[in-house]
Amino acid sequence: MLILDLKGGRAAPSAIEKAFRKLVTVRVVLWTLYPVVWILAGTEFGVLNQSGETAGYTLLELASKVGFGFFVLKHAATVGKSR
Repeated sequence: MLILDLKGGRAAPSAIEKAFRKLVTVRVVLWTLYPVVWILAGTEFGVLNQSGETAGYTLLELASKVGFGFFVLKHAATVGKSR
């Protein structure tokens, strides 16, 4: 069944498209934060000391890899149900 969006005339996004958009958004935001930590660290502005830089990168690593993995698994189950 094709559902049209009345404003744009396009098909309404499916659960797969919504999940993909969320995953891309999370990925882009997380990977954008890496240069922010680098800029705030001692190499540029010096706002973060070495411990803060290390903590920032560690938290980003956990969020962008482990957290994103769980996020993917959650949405994979949602997409599997919609098929």
